Order: sequence, then C-alpha cells, then structure tokens
Amino acid sequence: MAVKLNEKTEITLPLKLAIGIGIALVSAAGFVFHVEERIDTIEATLTRKTVGWDAAGKFVTEFNPHPLVSETAERVRILELETAKQQKDIEYLQKYIVELRQKGK
Repeated sequence: MAVKLNEKTEITLPLKLAIGIGIALVSAAGFVFHVEERIDTIEATLTRKTVGWDAAGKFVTEFNPHPLVSETAERVRILELETAKQQKDIEYLQKYIVELRQKGK
C-alpha cells in the first residue's frame, strides 16, 4: 500500500536523531569551509612564490654591474693567471736548483 505525502503529512522524529542530524550538518559545513580556506591559503602561497621567482629572475637578467666592477674582475683574473705562472716558474727553478746541486756533488 502506497503512502501519499503532502504538506499536511506528519512525521515523528526522535529528538536525539534530530540533534544528531543538525550536528552532522554543522560539522560538514565547517569541514567544507576549512578545506576552502586551506585551498585559498595554498593558492596564495604559490602565487607569492611564483611572483618572487619571477622578480628574482628579472633582477638577474636585468642586472648590469658597474663598469669598474667588471674592470676590477678582469684585473683580478689577470693577477690570478700571473700568480699561477709565477708559481710554475718557482717550481721549475726549485727542481733546476736541486738538479744542479746533485750534479755538483
């Protein structure tokens, strides 16, 4: 036998069950809002990091050092090469002196 429902149909519901359903609905809504907030936070963090990386990349590509800095760097490199050459010359001369002393004995 089919039950016909209309606006005047009365339903009995235990108070315990009604309270449980209300708590479940409030909990589900709170969970949804929490998840949405977390997604927004993650999205904002990613946006900030992306902008930071873009800005850093632009800074590196657009950075031109002062001409004196470039000149100084070239001078330092020349001095390093000269120092290395002089070190090799010293090593060669030390070996040559050792050979001369051995021949002289």
